[in-house]
Amino acid sequence: MAVFKPATSNLLHIEVINAIINAIVSGELKPGDHIIEQHIAQEMQISRAPVREAIRELAAQDIIQFIPRKGAYVAPLDPRNIEGIYLLRSYLEGLAARLAAPRLTETDLNEMYLLNYQMGEASLKNNVDTFINLDLQFHDFICQHCEHSQLKKMIDGVQLQTKLFMNMSKWHLAAHSELHREMNAHEPILEALRARNQEEAEMKMREHIVMAGNRLLEYLVDNKSSKNSKKEDTETVKN
Repeated sequence: MAVFKPATSNLLHIEVINAIINAIVSGELKPGDHIIEQHIAQEMQISRAPVREAIRELAAQDIIQFIPRKGAYVAPLDPRNIEGIYLLRSYLEGLAARLAAPRLTETDLNEMYLLNYQMGEASLKNNVDTFINLDLQFHDFICQHCEHSQLKKMIDGVQLQTKLFMNMSKWHLAAHSELHREMNAHEPILEALRARNQEEAEMKMREHIVMAGNRLLEYLVDNKSSKNSKKEDTETVKN
């Protein structure tokens, strides 16, 4: 069965990036799996050039790794890398929230409350894809209104890893019907922004991102323990 669907947009390398990330999140591509340009190009019915460009971008953010004389592979999930990315995000996006607080208009705030409401609707339906897209829009909205071009570039620099990790975290929450936890986590941020409280906005954003990172790390530990337990059970049966 084909993992990748035919491309439909003009931004082909972006579509390839999203397809690879979705395949990793869904488990169709696992850490250590070989990424073969030709296969992806054939399944998506495109040339190999945008596939090559997508792989380069993913490799630059440590989502894919190159092994000499072997090719590209899905990089293993390193808890230290995840912890580092979430710590970096907490400082960068915390600063973005601080800078955005006095700049957001009532119209801007109403739009953010609407995004949060729509996230709530998606969580009730356990609609993960919609929830993730709205969550990304929520965070991006704040970054776009911080009016600091260098800061936005730094946040964009970890965007692909952020998207991958957020997808993994949300799928875990959905599996346990706990998407509402993530939606509720935005409320303190919104309250601080509406009050134009810069220090509070920064602190609440940092707390939110650090907690999200901790949940993902807990999921990875639990998932690894579960796999090890199943492996031990299988070996016991064989013996």
